[in-house]
Order: sequence, then C-alpha cells, then structure tokens
Amino acid sequence: SGGFHDAGDHDKFGLPQGYSATILGLGYYEFKDAYVKTGQQEHFKKILDYFCDYFSRCTVYGDNGEAIAFCYQVGDGASHNYWMSAEDETFDRPAYFADSSTPATDQVSAAVSALAIHYMNFGNQDYLDCAKKLFAMAMKNDKAAQGSNGGAFYASSGWTDEYCVAAALLYKATQDSTYKSEFDKYKSGLNTYSWASWDGVDAYALAYGDGDMNA
Repeated sequence: SGGFHDAGDHDKFGLPQGYSATILGLGYYEFKDAYVKTGQQEHFKKILDYFCDYFSRCTVYGDNGEAIAFCYQVGDGASHNYWMSAEDETFDRPAYFADSSTPATDQVSAAVSALAIHYMNFGNQDYLDCAKKLFAMAMKNDKAAQGSNGGAFYASSGWTDEYCVAAALLYKATQDSTYKSEFDKYKSGLNTYSWASWDGVDAYALAYGDGDMNA
C-alpha cells in the first residue's frame, strides 16, 4: 500500500517513483535554506516520508533479516486506457518483484537512492537500514535492467546509472568504502553527456560520485 500513481494512470511504476523521490531529495540537500526560509521543510518531509515508507513496505526480508525481494511495480498499464477515480477501478493489479531470478537492479537502486538521500536530509535510521539491505541484495544478485517486464511503460535502458547513484549516496551517508568500491567498479559505464530523466541519471552519479565523493 502507499506510493504514488503515475500521471493519469492508477499504476505504480518503480523508476519514475524512485527518480522523483531522489531528485526531490537532492534538491533539498543542495538548497535546504530555501525550504527553511519559505517554511516548506515539514511539508517536504511529509511527501518524502510517504515515498520512503512505501519503498520500505515494498521490501521483503528473509529469515536472517536480509532483503530478498523488492516490489517495483503494481499494475501493468491497463488503467492507461480509462479515465475514472481510483475508488471506482476494478482492475486486477499484478505486482512485479525484483529478486535473485529477476534482479531489476535499476529499480532496486532507484529506491536505495531515495532512501539514502532522505536519511541524509532528515536522519531516519530505518530508511538507511532499508537502503543498505536493498543495496546488499543488488550487489549479491546478477545485474540486469527491468526492461519491458510489466508492459511497455517505463522500460529501462540500463542499470549502471541507478546503481552508481545508489552507491555514491550510500558512501556519502555512511563513509563505508564498500560503496565507493562499487561505484568505482562500474563508473566506466556512465555516459558523461546523458541528459537527466527517469531513465538516465548518469549525470547525478558522476556529480555525487567522482565529482563530490569526498564532500
């Protein structure tokens, strides 16, 4: 439960949610004074709590407390063909999970980034713990993009950029060199000239990785 519907649809897609929460979080991180000056910090925190509470609920844990799965999508785009209130919808909404057999590294990493930056902004340890466990799952599993699983909406072109943003932000949040090593391992796959979008966060990875790793 929770999360945000996509545009006029009533489906919940992982990449645009993770991207939105991360970019909002980075905006606050860089320009906190503006939020404070305008008295918007509590309103902002409420929105980002809503995002991160949802990402936390989407995380499935094993017997030893490790993350073993992550629900990255609810719905398959059927509601895109209709216009009605959410309360009146009767569509079946399949849920799609990242796990060891379907890594969806990009989807998991986008949520990790959102959780990590929100921890950096407001200090909720539960969000950082969830981010670390999800990233550990992504490290352990094979790496793969979500692709077109779940329909034609928000099919991902790759996973390296989201993974590197997650590693860079976790390093900034914890100073654990494990995350820096992961960033360094995969940063060669980043596109310096990529524009920012839900499917392309290379620029943020480079800014907060190579450009800002020690800040």
